[in-house]
Amino acid sequence: MDAEIINVGTELLMGDVVNTNATFIAKHLQDYGINNYFQTVIGDNPARLEAQIKQSLNRSDMIIITGGLGPTYDDVTKEIVAQALNLEMVMDLTSKERIESYFKKSHRAMPHSNLKQAMIPDGSRALGNNYGTAPGVLIEQNDKTVILLPGPPRELKPMFMNAVIPFLAEKRDFMIVSDRVYIQGIGESHIEEALSSLMVESTNPTIAPYLHENGVMIRISARARSQAEGHALNQNAVNIILETFPDNIMGVNIGSLEEELVLELTKRNQTIATAESCTGGLLAKRITDINGSSAIFNYGAVTYSNTMKSQVLGVDSSLFDSVGAVSKEVAEAMALGVKKLANADYGIGITGIAGPTGGTVQKPVGTVYIGLATAAGCVTEKYMFGHRHLERESVRYAASQAALALIHKHLK
Repeated sequence: MDAEIINVGTELLMGDVVNTNATFIAKHLQDYGINNYFQTVIGDNPARLEAQIKQSLNRSDMIIITGGLGPTYDDVTKEIVAQALNLEMVMDLTSKERIESYFKKSHRAMPHSNLKQAMIPDGSRALGNNYGTAPGVLIEQNDKTVILLPGPPRELKPMFMNAVIPFLAEKRDFMIVSDRVYIQGIGESHIEEALSSLMVESTNPTIAPYLHENGVMIRISARARSQAEGHALNQNAVNIILETFPDNIMGVNIGSLEEELVLELTKRNQTIATAESCTGGLLAKRITDINGSSAIFNYGAVTYSNTMKSQVLGVDSSLFDSVGAVSKEVAEAMALGVKKLANADYGIGITGIAGPTGGTVQKPVGTVYIGLATAAGCVTEKYMFGHRHLERESVRYAASQAALALIHKHLK
Protein backbone atom coordinates (compact mmCIF):
# COMPACT_ATOMS: atom_id res chain seq x y z
CA MET A 1 0.00 0.00 0.00
CA ASP A 2 1.27 3.44 -0.97
CA ALA A 3 0.36 6.35 1.29
CA GLU A 4 1.08 10.03 1.42
CA ILE A 5 0.73 12.72 4.03
CA ILE A 6 -0.81 16.16 3.50
CA ASN A 7 -0.37 18.68 6.32
CA VAL A 8 -2.76 21.64 6.10
CA GLY A 9 -2.04 25.01 7.66
CA THR A 10 -0.57 28.34 6.61
CA GLU A 11 1.19 28.47 9.97
CA LEU A 12 3.27 25.46 8.86
CA LEU A 13 4.29 27.15 5.61
CA MET A 14 5.19 30.37 7.43
CA GLY A 15 7.39 28.54 9.95
CA ASP A 16 5.29 29.65 12.91
CA VAL A 17 4.63 26.01 13.88
CA VAL A 18 7.07 23.10 13.57
CA ASN A 19 5.56 20.23 11.58
CA THR A 20 6.08 17.26 13.91
CA ASN A 21 2.95 15.45 12.70
CA ALA A 22 4.52 14.26 9.45
CA THR A 23 7.45 12.68 11.30
CA PHE A 24 5.15 10.95 13.76
CA ILE A 25 2.83 9.55 11.09
CA ALA A 26 5.61 8.51 8.69
CA LYS A 27 7.35 6.46 11.36
CA HIS A 28 4.19 4.48 12.08
CA LEU A 29 3.42 3.96 8.40
CA GLN A 30 6.86 2.43 8.03
CA ASP A 31 6.30 0.17 11.01
CA TYR A 32 3.22 -1.25 9.31
CA GLY A 33 4.89 -1.80 5.97
CA ILE A 34 3.09 1.07 4.23
CA ASN A 35 5.13 3.02 1.68
CA ASN A 36 5.24 6.78 2.18
CA TYR A 37 6.44 8.38 -1.05
CA PHE A 38 5.08 11.93 -0.71
CA GLN A 39 4.65 14.50 2.06
CA THR A 40 3.08 17.87 1.27
CA VAL A 41 2.33 21.04 3.23
CA ILE A 42 -0.57 23.13 1.93
CA GLY A 43 -1.74 26.48 3.23
CA ASP A 44 -5.36 27.21 4.11
CA ASN A 45 -6.31 27.65 0.46
CA PRO A 46 -9.31 25.62 -0.80
CA ALA A 47 -8.32 25.57 -4.47
CA ARG A 48 -4.76 24.40 -3.87
CA LEU A 49 -5.92 21.85 -1.30
CA GLU A 50 -8.50 20.37 -3.69
CA ALA A 51 -5.93 20.15 -6.49
CA GLN A 52 -3.50 18.39 -4.18
CA ILE A 53 -6.12 15.91 -2.95
CA LYS A 54 -7.06 14.97 -6.52
CA GLN A 55 -3.41 14.51 -7.46
CA SER A 56 -2.80 12.39 -4.38
CA LEU A 57 -5.84 10.20 -5.06
CA ASN A 58 -4.47 9.46 -8.52
CA ARG A 59 -1.12 8.19 -7.29
CA SER A 60 -1.65 6.78 -3.78
CA ASP A 61 -3.84 4.21 -2.07
CA MET A 62 -4.08 6.12 1.18
CA ILE A 63 -4.00 9.82 2.06
CA ILE A 64 -3.61 11.04 5.61
CA ILE A 65 -4.49 14.72 5.99
CA THR A 66 -3.83 16.70 9.15
CA GLY A 67 -5.22 20.09 10.13
CA GLY A 68 -8.11 22.23 8.96
CA LEU A 69 -10.76 20.51 11.12
CA GLY A 70 -11.40 23.46 13.41
CA PRO A 71 -14.57 25.56 13.78
CA THR A 72 -13.41 28.70 11.94
CA TYR A 73 -14.19 29.78 8.38
CA ASP A 74 -10.76 28.80 7.04
CA ASP A 75 -10.97 25.23 8.39
CA VAL A 76 -12.26 23.58 5.23
CA THR A 77 -10.39 20.27 4.97
CA LYS A 78 -13.49 18.08 5.38
CA GLU A 79 -15.51 20.12 2.95
CA ILE A 80 -12.79 20.05 0.30
CA VAL A 81 -12.30 16.29 0.70
CA ALA A 82 -16.04 15.73 0.39
CA GLN A 83 -16.09 17.89 -2.73
CA ALA A 84 -13.18 15.98 -4.28
CA LEU A 85 -14.94 12.65 -3.58
CA ASN A 86 -18.43 13.89 -4.58
CA LEU A 87 -19.85 13.31 -1.10
CA GLU A 88 -22.44 15.32 0.81
CA MET A 89 -21.72 16.65 4.31
CA VAL A 90 -23.96 15.24 7.05
CA MET A 91 -24.29 15.74 10.78
CA ASP A 92 -22.71 12.99 12.89
CA LEU A 93 -24.84 12.87 16.03
CA THR A 94 -22.22 11.07 18.13
CA SER A 95 -19.66 13.76 17.35
CA LYS A 96 -22.23 16.46 18.10
CA GLU A 97 -22.89 14.97 21.52
CA ARG A 98 -19.16 14.65 22.24
CA ILE A 99 -18.55 18.30 21.35
CA GLU A 100 -21.46 19.48 23.49
CA SER A 101 -20.23 17.32 26.37
CA TYR A 102 -16.70 18.72 25.98
CA PHE A 103 -17.92 22.28 26.54
CA LYS A 104 -20.27 21.25 29.34
CA LYS A 105 -17.46 19.57 31.26
CA SER A 106 -15.29 22.68 30.92
CA HIS A 107 -18.20 24.89 32.12
CA ARG A 108 -18.15 26.98 28.96
CA ALA A 109 -20.89 27.96 26.55
CA MET A 110 -20.44 26.27 23.18
CA PRO A 111 -20.17 28.67 20.22
CA HIS A 112 -22.56 27.74 17.45
CA SER A 113 -19.60 27.52 15.03
CA ASN A 114 -18.36 24.38 16.79
CA LEU A 115 -21.32 22.41 15.40
CA LYS A 116 -19.49 22.66 12.08
CA GLN A 117 -16.99 20.19 13.47
CA ALA A 118 -19.69 17.51 13.82
CA MET A 119 -20.33 17.58 10.06
CA ILE A 120 -18.58 14.74 8.19
CA PRO A 121 -18.68 13.39 4.61
CA ASP A 122 -21.59 11.02 4.05
CA GLY A 123 -20.59 7.36 4.43
CA SER A 124 -17.43 8.14 6.40
CA ARG A 125 -16.62 7.12 9.98
CA ALA A 126 -15.94 9.69 12.70
CA LEU A 127 -12.89 9.12 14.91
CA GLY A 128 -13.41 10.17 18.52
CA ASN A 129 -11.29 12.98 19.98
CA ASN A 130 -10.77 12.79 23.75
CA TYR A 131 -8.51 15.86 23.85
CA GLY A 132 -10.38 18.42 21.77
CA THR A 133 -13.52 19.13 19.80
CA ALA A 134 -12.51 18.09 16.27
CA PRO A 135 -13.37 14.48 15.40
CA GLY A 136 -11.19 12.71 12.89
CA VAL A 137 -12.68 11.12 9.77
CA LEU A 138 -12.00 7.84 7.95
CA ILE A 139 -13.27 7.42 4.40
CA GLU A 140 -13.00 4.30 2.23
CA GLN A 141 -14.11 4.71 -1.38
CA ASN A 142 -13.17 2.84 -4.57
CA ASP A 143 -10.11 1.16 -3.05
CA LYS A 144 -8.91 4.50 -1.75
CA THR A 145 -8.60 5.49 1.90
CA VAL A 146 -8.62 9.06 3.18
CA ILE A 147 -7.96 9.75 6.87
CA LEU A 148 -8.47 13.22 8.33
CA LEU A 149 -6.82 14.07 11.64
CA PRO A 150 -6.76 17.24 13.77
CA GLY A 151 -3.64 19.40 13.57
CA PRO A 152 -2.67 19.82 17.25
CA PRO A 153 -0.26 16.96 18.11
CA ARG A 154 -1.84 16.45 21.54
CA GLU A 155 -5.09 15.58 19.75
CA LEU A 156 -3.61 13.86 16.71
CA LYS A 157 -1.29 11.42 18.45
CA PRO A 158 -3.80 9.67 20.72
CA MET A 159 -6.36 9.55 17.90
CA PHE A 160 -3.80 8.01 15.59
CA MET A 161 -2.75 5.41 18.14
CA ASN A 162 -6.29 4.53 19.26
CA ALA A 163 -8.13 4.60 15.93
CA VAL A 164 -5.74 4.63 12.96
CA ILE A 165 -3.22 2.04 14.16
CA PRO A 166 -5.87 -0.70 14.57
CA PHE A 167 -7.13 0.14 11.08
CA LEU A 168 -3.62 -0.12 9.62
CA ALA A 169 -3.05 -3.42 11.44
CA GLU A 170 -6.06 -4.90 9.65
CA LYS A 171 -4.81 -3.76 6.25
CA ARG A 172 -1.23 -4.94 6.40
CA ASP A 173 0.19 -8.14 4.96
CA PHE A 174 3.50 -7.60 6.72
CA MET A 175 5.25 -5.03 8.87
CA ILE A 176 8.65 -3.38 9.01
CA VAL A 177 10.35 -4.09 12.32
CA SER A 178 13.30 -1.86 13.17
CA ASP A 179 16.00 -2.00 15.80
CA ARG A 180 18.14 1.07 16.32
CA VAL A 181 21.72 1.09 17.58
CA TYR A 182 22.97 4.49 18.78
CA ILE A 183 26.67 5.31 18.51
CA GLN A 184 28.76 8.21 19.77
CA GLY A 185 32.30 9.38 19.16
CA ILE A 186 32.61 8.14 15.57
CA GLY A 187 31.40 9.63 12.29
CA GLU A 188 28.81 8.36 9.85
CA SER A 189 31.35 7.81 7.06
CA HIS A 190 33.63 5.71 9.31
CA ILE A 191 30.68 3.61 10.38
CA GLU A 192 29.60 3.03 6.78
CA GLU A 193 33.14 2.03 5.83
CA ALA A 194 33.39 -0.48 8.68
CA LEU A 195 29.98 -1.99 7.91
CA SER A 196 30.06 -1.75 4.11
CA SER A 197 30.11 -5.52 3.48
CA LEU A 198 27.31 -6.14 5.96
CA MET A 199 25.18 -3.35 4.48
CA VAL A 200 25.66 -4.52 0.87
CA GLU A 201 25.08 -8.21 1.54
CA SER A 202 22.10 -7.85 3.86
CA THR A 203 18.71 -7.51 2.14
CA ASN A 204 16.34 -8.55 4.93
CA PRO A 205 17.12 -6.85 7.19
CA THR A 206 18.48 -3.70 5.58
CA ILE A 207 21.07 -1.63 7.44
CA ALA A 208 21.61 2.11 7.18
CA PRO A 209 23.37 4.76 9.32
CA TYR A 210 21.83 8.20 9.90
CA LEU A 211 23.05 11.30 11.66
CA HIS A 212 21.27 11.75 14.98
CA GLU A 213 21.33 14.55 17.53
CA ASN A 214 23.12 12.21 19.92
CA GLY A 215 25.65 10.92 17.37
CA VAL A 216 24.83 8.33 14.71
CA MET A 217 21.86 5.98 14.62
CA ILE A 218 22.12 2.69 12.71
CA ARG A 219 18.70 1.39 11.74
CA ILE A 220 18.29 -2.33 11.12
CA SER A 221 14.91 -3.02 9.48
CA ALA A 222 13.37 -6.37 8.61
CA ARG A 223 10.23 -7.21 6.63
CA ALA A 224 8.29 -9.68 8.77
CA ARG A 225 4.81 -10.84 9.76
CA SER A 226 5.27 -10.13 13.46
CA GLN A 227 7.36 -8.07 15.84
CA ALA A 228 9.03 -11.19 17.21
CA GLU A 229 9.96 -12.47 13.74
CA GLY A 230 11.34 -9.06 12.77
CA HIS A 231 13.53 -8.66 15.86
CA ALA A 232 14.84 -12.20 15.36
CA LEU A 233 15.82 -11.36 11.77
CA ASN A 234 17.58 -8.20 12.97
CA GLN A 235 19.50 -9.74 15.85
CA ASN A 236 22.53 -11.04 13.95
CA ALA A 237 23.20 -7.62 12.41
CA VAL A 238 22.72 -5.93 15.78
CA ASN A 239 25.27 -8.28 17.34
CA ILE A 240 27.82 -7.58 14.59
CA ILE A 241 27.42 -3.82 15.10
CA LEU A 242 27.85 -4.14 18.86
CA GLU A 243 31.01 -6.19 18.33
CA THR A 244 32.38 -3.76 15.72
CA PHE A 245 32.05 -0.63 17.91
CA PRO A 246 32.30 -1.88 21.52
CA ASP A 247 33.57 1.43 22.91
CA ASN A 248 31.10 3.68 21.08
CA ILE A 249 27.72 2.13 21.80
CA MET A 250 25.22 4.36 23.60
CA GLY A 251 22.46 1.82 23.58
CA VAL A 252 20.00 -0.19 21.51
CA ASN A 253 16.47 1.14 20.97
CA ILE A 254 17.02 3.92 23.46
CA GLY A 255 18.20 6.89 21.47
CA SER A 256 19.29 9.34 24.14
CA LEU A 257 22.14 9.39 26.60
CA GLU A 258 19.89 10.86 29.26
CA GLU A 259 17.44 7.97 29.01
CA GLU A 260 20.30 5.51 29.16
CA LEU A 261 21.69 7.33 32.19
CA VAL A 262 18.40 7.25 34.10
CA LEU A 263 17.88 3.57 33.34
CA GLU A 264 21.41 2.57 34.33
CA LEU A 265 21.56 4.59 37.55
CA THR A 266 18.10 3.33 38.53
CA LYS A 267 19.31 -0.25 38.11
CA ARG A 268 22.35 0.53 40.26
CA ASN A 269 20.32 2.46 42.84
CA GLN A 270 22.72 5.38 42.45
CA THR A 271 22.25 9.15 42.15
CA ILE A 272 23.81 12.05 40.30
CA ALA A 273 23.90 15.82 40.91
CA THR A 274 24.86 18.60 38.50
CA ALA A 275 26.66 21.92 38.81
CA GLU A 276 26.45 24.04 35.66
CA SER A 277 27.77 27.36 34.50
CA CYS A 278 27.84 27.84 30.72
CA THR A 279 25.05 25.30 30.09
CA GLY A 280 22.66 27.21 32.35
CA GLY A 281 20.82 24.14 33.66
CA LEU A 282 20.46 22.37 30.31
CA LEU A 283 22.05 19.17 31.61
CA ALA A 284 19.65 19.05 34.56
CA LYS A 285 16.74 19.69 32.22
CA ARG A 286 17.71 16.87 29.89
CA ILE A 287 18.00 14.43 32.78
CA THR A 288 14.72 15.48 34.38
CA ASP A 289 12.91 15.32 31.03
CA ILE A 290 13.10 11.53 31.43
CA ASN A 291 10.29 9.79 33.26
CA GLY A 292 11.59 8.23 36.48
CA SER A 293 14.52 10.62 36.82
CA SER A 294 13.44 11.58 40.36
CA ALA A 295 14.86 8.26 41.52
CA ILE A 296 18.39 9.22 40.48
CA PHE A 297 18.43 13.04 40.49
CA ASN A 298 17.58 15.31 43.39
CA TYR A 299 19.84 18.35 43.04
CA GLY A 300 21.12 20.65 40.33
CA ALA A 301 22.87 24.00 40.72
CA VAL A 302 23.30 26.73 38.10
CA THR A 303 26.23 28.71 39.49
CA TYR A 304 26.71 31.23 36.71
CA SER A 305 28.78 33.69 38.73
CA ASN A 306 32.10 33.05 40.43
CA THR A 307 30.60 34.22 43.72
CA MET A 308 27.95 31.49 43.61
CA LYS A 309 30.52 28.89 42.60
CA SER A 310 32.30 29.67 45.84
CA GLN A 311 29.32 30.23 48.12
CA VAL A 312 27.18 27.30 46.93
CA LEU A 313 29.74 24.74 45.79
CA GLY A 314 32.73 25.66 47.90
CA VAL A 315 35.03 26.40 44.97
CA ASP A 316 38.24 28.07 46.25
CA SER A 317 37.93 31.70 45.13
CA SER A 318 41.70 31.95 44.58
CA LEU A 319 41.30 29.64 41.56
CA PHE A 320 39.49 32.36 39.63
CA ASP A 321 42.61 34.56 39.74
CA SER A 322 45.18 31.80 39.29
CA VAL A 323 43.64 29.59 36.57
CA GLY A 324 40.31 31.25 35.73
CA ALA A 325 36.70 30.19 36.05
CA VAL A 326 36.98 28.19 32.83
CA SER A 327 39.57 25.66 33.87
CA LYS A 328 40.14 22.04 34.77
CA GLU A 329 40.55 22.95 38.42
CA VAL A 330 37.23 24.81 38.69
CA ALA A 331 35.31 22.08 36.83
CA GLU A 332 36.75 19.53 39.23
CA ALA A 333 35.90 21.64 42.28
CA MET A 334 32.34 22.15 41.00
CA ALA A 335 31.86 18.41 40.48
CA LEU A 336 33.24 17.52 43.90
CA GLY A 337 31.28 20.31 45.54
CA VAL A 338 27.89 19.35 44.13
CA LYS A 339 28.51 15.65 44.81
CA LYS A 340 29.14 16.48 48.48
CA LEU A 341 26.29 18.98 48.69
CA ALA A 342 23.74 16.48 47.32
CA ASN A 343 25.32 13.43 48.95
CA ALA A 344 25.19 11.86 45.48
CA ASP A 345 27.15 8.98 44.00
CA TYR A 346 28.22 11.15 41.07
CA GLY A 347 28.73 14.88 40.58
CA ILE A 348 29.08 16.67 37.26
CA GLY A 349 30.66 20.12 36.95
CA ILE A 350 30.55 22.15 33.72
CA THR A 351 32.30 25.46 33.06
CA GLY A 352 33.05 27.03 29.70
CA ILE A 353 32.63 29.84 27.18
CA ALA A 354 29.45 29.46 25.13
CA GLY A 355 30.01 32.68 23.18
CA PRO A 356 29.64 34.39 20.89
CA THR A 357 31.78 36.75 23.03
CA GLY A 358 34.04 36.16 26.00
CA GLY A 359 36.76 34.11 24.35
CA THR A 360 40.51 34.79 24.43
CA VAL A 361 43.49 33.51 22.48
CA GLN A 362 44.24 31.05 25.28
CA LYS A 363 40.61 30.10 25.81
CA PRO A 364 38.58 30.71 22.66
CA VAL A 365 34.81 30.51 22.45
CA GLY A 366 33.75 26.88 22.70
CA THR A 367 36.29 25.95 25.38
CA VAL A 368 34.55 23.76 27.96
CA TYR A 369 35.79 21.79 30.96
CA ILE A 370 33.70 19.00 32.45
CA GLY A 371 34.46 17.27 35.72
CA LEU A 372 33.00 13.95 36.90
CA ALA A 373 33.31 13.24 40.60
CA THR A 374 32.94 9.63 41.75
CA ALA A 375 33.74 7.67 44.88
CA ALA A 376 37.20 7.03 43.41
CA GLY A 377 38.00 10.71 42.77
CA CYS A 378 37.44 13.13 39.91
CA VAL A 379 38.06 12.89 36.16
CA THR A 380 38.13 16.13 34.18
CA GLU A 381 38.07 16.52 30.40
CA LYS A 382 38.68 19.54 28.17
CA TYR A 383 36.53 20.07 25.06
CA MET A 384 36.89 22.51 22.18
CA PHE A 385 33.64 23.34 20.43
CA GLY A 386 35.12 26.32 18.59
CA HIS A 387 33.52 25.35 15.27
CA ARG A 388 30.20 26.21 16.93
CA HIS A 389 31.23 29.71 18.01
CA LEU A 390 28.41 31.41 16.14
CA GLU A 391 25.80 29.17 17.76
CA ARG A 392 25.60 29.72 21.50
CA GLU A 393 22.88 27.12 21.97
CA SER A 394 24.86 24.62 19.94
CA VAL A 395 27.87 24.98 22.24
CA ARG A 396 25.65 24.58 25.28
CA TYR A 397 23.99 21.49 23.85
CA ALA A 398 27.33 19.99 22.84
CA ALA A 399 28.63 20.55 26.38
CA SER A 400 25.61 18.85 27.94
CA GLN A 401 26.02 15.99 25.48
CA ALA A 402 29.69 15.63 26.34
CA ALA A 403 28.81 15.52 30.04
CA LEU A 404 26.32 12.73 29.47
CA ALA A 405 28.84 10.86 27.33
CA LEU A 406 31.47 11.19 30.08
CA ILE A 407 29.25 9.62 32.73
CA HIS A 408 28.08 7.00 30.23
CA LYS A 409 31.68 6.02 29.49
CA HIS A 410 32.42 5.75 33.21
CA LEU A 411 29.36 3.57 33.83
CA LYS A 412 30.43 1.21 31.03
